[in-house]
Amino acid sequence: MPKPSKLSGYYLNNSRKSFDHTINQVLDVVEEANRPEKRTEFFALVISGTETTDTTSPGFFDRLFGTIAGIPTAKFKIRFINEDEQRNRYEDPYGSGFSDDIRRRLISLHEDAYFEPTAGITIPPSPGSTVVVRKQNGIYKIIKVIGDASTSGNAKSTKGTKSWFEERAARLNGGYENSSFGGRHVLEKMERKIKPSSNPVIGVGAPDVLPQATEEISFWADKHESQAGLKPNPTDKNHPVYRRVQLMQYYNLQMQRKDKGKSYRKVEEYYPNYVDDEKVKKTYVLMGQDSKTGFMHWSAVSISWIMRGSGFGTSSGHVYYAMSIANGKREGWEVHSLLREKVKILVGDIVIKTRKEKKDDGTYRLDASHGDVIYRISGNTAYTVGGNVDKPGVTGDRGWFGEIRAIALDNEGFLTNPGPYIVVLKKMK
Repeated sequence: MPKPSKLSGYYLNNSRKSFDHTINQVLDVVEEANRPEKRTEFFALVISGTETTDTTSPGFFDRLFGTIAGIPTAKFKIRFINEDEQRNRYEDPYGSGFSDDIRRRLISLHEDAYFEPTAGITIPPSPGSTVVVRKQNGIYKIIKVIGDASTSGNAKSTKGTKSWFEERAARLNGGYENSSFGGRHVLEKMERKIKPSSNPVIGVGAPDVLPQATEEISFWADKHESQAGLKPNPTDKNHPVYRRVQLMQYYNLQMQRKDKGKSYRKVEEYYPNYVDDEKVKKTYVLMGQDSKTGFMHWSAVSISWIMRGSGFGTSSGHVYYAMSIANGKREGWEVHSLLREKVKILVGDIVIKTRKEKKDDGTYRLDASHGDVIYRISGNTAYTVGGNVDKPGVTGDRGWFGEIRAIALDNEGFLTNPGPYIVVLKKMK
């Protein structure tokens, strides 16, 4: 409860005013709770209900049978998922570290949802099923079963047991039970919201990436960010590596002007003669505190730079250009799940992963990420390239651009193992 202000303190010290103030607060809460919602249907996970009618045992999955207006019903406990997750008022009972008693208590605190047989849904959902619920007069009713756990459960665990449910819940939550972020990272949430395609995801790729990335690899072959100087010494702003990062930043700024409908300079107006271009030379390079040189992160602008001409757009952060595509702001581009979709890898695809970066309080940032570009494919292997990464032999000292990882593909070019990557950005047309 927030610390009382002087005004609320006056109410607390005056019994009549205190009573009036408390009643007004209660009425505000009631009014908020009864305010009409724009949406009435939500995605949820069934977290109780077994094939038995035993409602007295301490089992986790008992469901309550009864009648409403003479109609047979079953009452379940549900937990909202996907884009409706914010509606949950209590912690996930199947999160790590809970005892059985606490888990049982958490389940009991979750919302009730009622099932009654209709023409469209005749069989009660199994525990762990994904359902759509509709809110009517303050009551949630199960109106559709999207994924019935009885037909898609893990065969390694007996249906309805604690281990079976946890496996099912982990898959529905995106498989982040072992993540350092527990599914709370911006990128993990983005992946959960993706509706998997029933067809293989292919796209058209961006073949110009190969020569552009190859050129950048050549530039950085014998270079490293640290060559422009190490802290506490001043940065040599005439050094080629500083000037190269300036070029990427300048391109980023020009594309932002283009997106806003403002006048901007086309790449051919300053590249490849950027070293002598006065406007590029004046471009400010952000300086950070967490690198040995002081350079702020430049990996995202390096991705935008080698993706130029593809309609990809620009951003100073990987998660932000991904969000731009996820929100439909880049025509022809789409974000797809590498965890739940069958994806064919093409040159020009951008694969993104979470990145551990601690804040001053010791907790992890929930938006730190890194993206790499598929720049060439040879046989059953795709190769990624990225910027501001560790140079081979100098691990832990990022500040280089080059080839990073080889990714295995099947004989048809589909990804076999996403490794650390969660989503892929693809040019679809």
